[in-house]
Amino acid sequence: MENRNFDKMLNKEREAYFNQQKQIDHSHLITQLWMTLGTVAVVAAGFTLRPGGSFDASLVLILIYSAFHLAGFGKRFLAFLELLGRLDVSLRKIGYGDPPRIRPVQVVSLPDPVIIAVEDVSFSYKEGEPVLQQVFFDIRQREKLLIVGKNGSGKSTLVKLIAGLLNPDQGRVLYNRKYLHGAADIGYYSQHMELFDRSIYENMIYPRESCDIGAIWRLVDLLKLNTLIEDEEDLFHKRPGDFGARFSGGEKQKLLIARSLMNKKPVMIYDEVNSALDREAVEIFANLIENELQSSTVILVSHRIEGICGFERVVEISDGRLSLVS
Repeated sequence: MENRNFDKMLNKEREAYFNQQKQIDHSHLITQLWMTLGTVAVVAAGFTLRPGGSFDASLVLILIYSAFHLAGFGKRFLAFLELLGRLDVSLRKIGYGDPPRIRPVQVVSLPDPVIIAVEDVSFSYKEGEPVLQQVFFDIRQREKLLIVGKNGSGKSTLVKLIAGLLNPDQGRVLYNRKYLHGAADIGYYSQHMELFDRSIYENMIYPRESCDIGAIWRLVDLLKLNTLIEDEEDLFHKRPGDFGARFSGGEKQKLLIARSLMNKKPVMIYDEVNSALDREAVEIFANLIENELQSSTVILVSHRIEGICGFERVVEISDGRLSLVS
């Protein structure tokens, strides 16, 4: 879906590859010139160093042999230059050393209670086909915001821009430095996120290495995962694939919700993580947001609103623009 970003990434990879190849080619060329000039110099020395300019083949061979062995130093020196070239390409690729520029996501001072401000943001995956057009809106500290709209309306694109996963073509996203230090303070969970081929426990707590086991069992009960995870064998030793047909898309989304609640952030974004849940599970999810994330700002993206309650604002995206529903 994010073809434009992938194209940019591939172009950078291609540029890095060609720059590295240029460095290698230059090194080989310099090595050849080194050997040629060294050989010529040694032969010339063979004629001039002997009294009367007489030719001594043995001396010339010794000097040529020495020149070839000295070339080892030249190769090591050139290898060092090549390494510097590779480092330069890599550092330029990640933007290190580039002149300062305005970043699309900035941490600034904003008036309370605004935690995130979206200013004049436009975005398109294909030129001439805008997904979002001049979007302006503020998100308040601890607000529970529901974003709705038809499939393909730009809901997921908007929250990816807010999370710093995409860069806008126009405009910017501002974080209030009083509450956020950067995108690391935003938790983003999508229906497209994959589980790891690891134990259920490791999937639930990722990226943490350990946590309170009591908190895990509490979430298992709250999310009604106890029909799947019945004992410690299921939790610590079984992987998602071990459950076969019992492990549905809804069970996967419940695990992602559990993971998010084990890794709370000041801002939590849920991008269609309720798409495969039944009505009862959606209501449980809404209650968890209300009770477990009271101190967090929560943004939920959904194409349906049945069973979802407790959100202070509902906004709709249509034709690339945002409008207030309630």
